Amino acid sequence: MADLVGRTAAVPLTAGALLVDGQLGPVGWPPVGQAVIAVPVEAGHAPSALAKGSRVSVVVLPAGGQAGTAGAPVRADAMVYEIDADAGQPGTSHVTLMLPDADATRIAAASGEAVLILRAAG
Repeated sequence: MADLVGRTAAVPLTAGALLVDGQLGPVGWPPVGQAVIAVPVEAGHAPSALAKGSRVSVVVLPAGGQAGTAGAPVRADAMVYEIDADAGQPGTSHVTLMLPDADATRIAAASGEAVLILRAAG
């Protein structure tokens, strides 16, 4: 079992079928070139329809909330991996996002408030 945990399926698997090594690929989370980060999102800064798997744009507004006075907003496209509404801070959720490595670094380094914009699927 320890040899299987964390590996990805290389082919579709059927429940109850025996596994052979060729059906499994390497450990693959997050995928190569992607990163997973968590951002705090205050109440009113994300749509109520936000759910795991949603495609979003994450925008970090500059400290002070106005572009031009403290720099430009930082923006990146991402996929919602998980939402923790009970973040230990009333009115704040922690949203775990998967996005390209370089974008994850820019978002994580930005200072200000995160806003999530829900995008159409596909």
